[in-house]
Amino acid sequence: MGVEQSLIILALWSLLAFIVRTHANLLDIRKYGATPKGDITMALQNAWRDACVSTTPTKIVVPSGKYMLRQIDFMGPCNVPIEIQVNGILIAPKNPFHLNGRDQWVRFGYLNFLTLSGQGTFHGRGKMAWNQNNCQTTLNCKKLPMNLGFVSAPAYSPNTDGIHIGKSSEVQITNSKISTGDDCISLGDGSKGVRIVNVTCGPGHGISVGSLGRYTNEEPVEDLRVRNCTLKNTNNGVRIKTWPGTPIISRASDLHFEDIIMINVSNPVIIDQEYCPWNQCSKQISKVSFNDIRGTSATEEGVVLVCSSGVPCDTVELSDIDLRFNGTTLTTAKCDNVKPIFGRKAPTCIDEDKEKLFNEMNCYQLLQSLVLRKRKRRKFKVFMAMMWFRIILLISACMLPLSVEAMVRHYKFNVVVKNVTRLCSTKPIVTVNGKFPGPTIYAREDDTVLVKVVNHVKYNVSIHWHGVRQLRTGWADGPAYITQCPIQPGQVYVYNFTLTGQRGTLWWHAHILWLRSTLHGALVILPKLGVPYPFPKPNAEKVILLSEWWKSDTEAIINEALRSGLAPNVSDAHTINGHPGPVQQCVSQGGYNLQVQPGNTYLLRIINAALNEELFFKIAGHQLTVVEVDAVYTKPLKTNTIVIAPGQTTNVLLKANRATGKYLVAATPFMDSPIAVDNVTATATLHYSGSLGSTITTLTSLPPKNATPVATKFTDSLRSLNSKKYPARVPIKVDHSLLFTVSLGVNPCPTCLNGSKVVAAINNVTFVMPKVSLLQAHFFNISGVFTDDFPGKPPVVYDFTGTQQPANLRTNRGTRVYRLAYNSTVQLVLQDTGMITPENHPIHLHGFNFFVVGRGQGNFNSKKDTKKFILVDPVERNTVGVPSGGWTAIRFRADNPGVWFMHCHLEIHTTWGLKMAFVVDNGKGPNESILPPPSDLPKC
Repeated sequence: MGVEQSLIILALWSLLAFIVRTHANLLDIRKYGATPKGDITMALQNAWRDACVSTTPTKIVVPSGKYMLRQIDFMGPCNVPIEIQVNGILIAPKNPFHLNGRDQWVRFGYLNFLTLSGQGTFHGRGKMAWNQNNCQTTLNCKKLPMNLGFVSAPAYSPNTDGIHIGKSSEVQITNSKISTGDDCISLGDGSKGVRIVNVTCGPGHGISVGSLGRYTNEEPVEDLRVRNCTLKNTNNGVRIKTWPGTPIISRASDLHFEDIIMINVSNPVIIDQEYCPWNQCSKQISKVSFNDIRGTSATEEGVVLVCSSGVPCDTVELSDIDLRFNGTTLTTAKCDNVKPIFGRKAPTCIDEDKEKLFNEMNCYQLLQSLVLRKRKRRKFKVFMAMMWFRIILLISACMLPLSVEAMVRHYKFNVVVKNVTRLCSTKPIVTVNGKFPGPTIYAREDDTVLVKVVNHVKYNVSIHWHGVRQLRTGWADGPAYITQCPIQPGQVYVYNFTLTGQRGTLWWHAHILWLRSTLHGALVILPKLGVPYPFPKPNAEKVILLSEWWKSDTEAIINEALRSGLAPNVSDAHTINGHPGPVQQCVSQGGYNLQVQPGNTYLLRIINAALNEELFFKIAGHQLTVVEVDAVYTKPLKTNTIVIAPGQTTNVLLKANRATGKYLVAATPFMDSPIAVDNVTATATLHYSGSLGSTITTLTSLPPKNATPVATKFTDSLRSLNSKKYPARVPIKVDHSLLFTVSLGVNPCPTCLNGSKVVAAINNVTFVMPKVSLLQAHFFNISGVFTDDFPGKPPVVYDFTGTQQPANLRTNRGTRVYRLAYNSTVQLVLQDTGMITPENHPIHLHGFNFFVVGRGQGNFNSKKDTKKFILVDPVERNTVGVPSGGWTAIRFRADNPGVWFMHCHLEIHTTWGLKMAFVVDNGKGPNESILPPPSDLPKC
């Protein structure tokens, strides 16, 4: 029934070490005035008092019947062994806050030789209690008491553990049936010698060790045996969970689970060291075995071992694991930071694609090394023979990855809901594989990537692979109703695309509703095997994902904004790799730690996944060298601050040139217009190895949010590498010269708050989403879905950025596209306007990279500004910022047939209609034509 777990719940030292078979005293609570349907608290308390002071072993009997029971303590020490035999049903009060403010409904403590037996039930009224608090979303909520055990509570009432054991030894739980909304049995720190035998659990969250590592001075958890148990319809099976990222290191060891039957259990076997309810966040886990675990799994991954990167798991054994997904196919397994010992019938588990990539590199580097060593020993025939023998063996071992130009990489995305806590409150979010941020995809240039997406949530879903060219494979691009119908709940779609001629940092995200607020992750494309970076090789690489966090459900936020016709609430915090760091409302939460070694160089792959805000990024006391943007190499640019718009990526080299210490990493908003933004700075820590946790973090000054000169200087300094190997092929001749204004507007809305609503438009056209995907309509010649008359210039030319804006702010509506011939060249000037307010718009074009040939303030002047265009080494991107009150000019070649979305990457502007699409017709022959749709393409 409760949230807080007391350290002395079930503190039953040597419980059942000696079970009394005969009792000199038999105390029937009816003799103390207890009657069925009455309150027996006082009767039971008086019986306990007499038993505790007795000089002979005593049994207290609660006969069959229903009894009301308020909060009660069974406290020792007592003189003799006591058995409490419960044959009736003990029912908690309707209002859990009538339990004297205690953290437990029924509490045992400071006892030896206690037996709790019988066929009865402790009924905690979990369903009723859970509806009376706000602990689903708030850490500092009213506390609900913890049940003792044999509890009846609903499956959707979290933190209503059945039995919690802490600071206790030699506890036995046998022959019991537990149904609850959280862990049926949970073990806190200091639990030793616990035996759990013949327990049936379900519904609930299974049998769990932890969560551990939240508090200082925690005692080890040791010598656990869970045997001959059955779990039915639980959210987890047997689980070990710890808080990540904490400097607290203690032990959880000698934990053994065997002879367990799983019936439709999600995550039957799981070690979760990423569990972090309030992000205050490691326990060292060792000597763990899972043996003879069998039955059915509700998830395809039957074994998930996610251990800490800082303190990996040691000696984890798997044997006789026979778990079937949906009762048929064998489940798969996943392992992070652990090398399990496999017995018979145990699933093997590796992080397949990442390991393949690094194995490929290791094989290549080893082969190079051996050849060099062979040359140095040319004079020694014996060594020569040995070297050739080793090379032959190495070539045999590495033949597959070295003998092919590209590989096929397989990934699986399970789109699921997971409760995640940030800012000291918890909410359910949509995730991929339960991770926030989502998993990183690793591949190499020219590899083919297949991602199987399974939608387990109530929303329609689609995934966009941001920046992937998708040459002739527009069906895999992902924007809902543009290139595909969304993946409906319970449905599956396999995205199949090739990374032709691309290398660098891109990312993936949901492309429907506002789901990308949590449904996003990195896409790392390494160079071809043996091809070096065009900059000094880093010692290590790190993905840095910047994002936003709302305490409330983002779908509810945007839906309310659309109902009212007004702007939505801004986010409550920014995040770095999913963590805001300490903020005023939640100073206790931890932030992301970037661990570095002195003298090493790191490649940081920085991604702005925020919905609505551009960000400055800075590391105290360190200079950054930009070497790539949007997966295109650049000339090295040294800076202490980068600016990155939503949708953009920036790779920087970081030299760890300090001997020791901790340094602030910060992401803070950039907004140079009178528009509300989230002013909370996300913080992380650059932590040099060897630095003490108590070391004071070196801080840094951050740019003000309206620091336009800082942003402009950075953006204008970017240039393509334009080397012989990586040339900048800028179109010189232009076939289509387009001018697109990007603006806000106001349209009538009788149901909205003020009778009107805010909209957005390109060339005064607010885009209307179709009911069938544009690509399907184009490919199959379906009429009535769109028109190809999108205007190439604004309908009215005026002083776009001046103070005198049109009095009529209404826009036209339509599903209109602009048609391009294959291989034609395009110059597109994106012009901001002052309608409602000027604003920086990050514009993303699907299916293409483009060159940013010019940008400036005010209105674009084709006669003057064109002469200043950069046509030799302009920066090449897929997402570009249109400056507030200014313009940006881009050029690209339409060499990719299909339908390609272009939109503002401020999610609210896309929602309001600031979007359009290009249709690129097929060229000559099959190699210049879009491929047919896959057979599993989702249906609308």
